[in-house]
Amino acid sequence: AEEAAAAAAAAHAEAVGVAEAKVDALEKTCAATREQLQTAKEAKSAASDLMAVAMRDVQTARSRVAALEEELASAGSAAEQVAAEGASDAAAAEERAASLEAELQQTRSRLAEAERAAARAKAEAVAEVEASAGEVGAVRQELALSRDEASQ
Repeated sequence: AEEAAAAAAAAHAEAVGVAEAKVDALEKTCAATREQLQTAKEAKSAASDLMAVAMRDVQTARSRVAALEEELASAGSAAEQVAAEGASDAAAAEERAASLEAELQQTRSRLAEAERAAARAKAEAVAEVEASAGEVGAVRQELALSRDEASQ
């Protein structure tokens, strides 16, 4: 019975040693798990901070995109207005050019007509001068004949 009690005590001591070894192992595992948990909490906190920064960056980017879209729309509208005004100005300039061309043609026609009238008037004046010169010549001849007759 003593041997059995000694064997039971030895077995109990061995079982206690094994149990203590398991407890030590579990305590080490628990400590490692606590460290991992702390690291995970720190990582989660850092990720949360980064997420907040990222969300602010996303909001800033969205605001910038909206502002750029508005600016682009405004620039497009302004460009369309300038193009429309340019087209209107071009049409007005073309209309003015056509009007000036018509006025130029009319002025050229009046000039040609005035030149023809001046040429006719000059021809008439020359004819009148020539006729007057002929009359003056005839009068001079008569005068000269009258003088000759008077002197004889």
